[in-house]
Amino acid sequence: MENKLLNVVSGTLVNLQALESLTGITYKTLRKRLAVHKVKPKENTGKGNFYDPQEAFPALYVPVDGLGTPSDLATEQARLAKARTEKTRIETEKMMGTLIDKDEWCKEWSLLLVEFKDKLMALPLKLVTQLNGKKPEVMYEILNKNMKEILNDLADDSKAKADAIELELSQSKIIEDPEAS
Repeated sequence: MENKLLNVVSGTLVNLQALESLTGITYKTLRKRLAVHKVKPKENTGKGNFYDPQEAFPALYVPVDGLGTPSDLATEQARLAKARTEKTRIETEKMMGTLIDKDEWCKEWSLLLVEFKDKLMALPLKLVTQLNGKKPEVMYEILNKNMKEILNDLADDSKAKADAIELELSQSKIIEDPEAS
């Protein structure tokens, strides 16, 4: 009885379909690997090309740049596992509050700076009536007082945001490891 996987033509030769079934390597990859290793078919019939298994099998498992091999599969699986672990770590840190999103941080600081800029730009309009006809020393005091107020508001907002982040971090560490202290 003839084995359907092995097509026999003048000895034991295999076609690409048989190689695909035996190795699990796709037809396209088989063709590439055999061509790269210059494995020529022993017989060429109307039913396809037939290869000597002693030449074909070793060529399928020799590493070649740009072509995957079983060792590459293990490497890729390890790389994928590492990437999944890293993704899980990042998601966990975000949930715990120990990692902040760069875009959110940039958005918050942009809003803070826009608010600061708006206060500075509004200062002349706010102070024009207070400065009218005053001596330079008094003008300086009024300007200095208002500028310090705006800068202190910026510092307070920054400190409040930093304190909120620090509080979240300290709470997450308490939850994370209650025996640490």
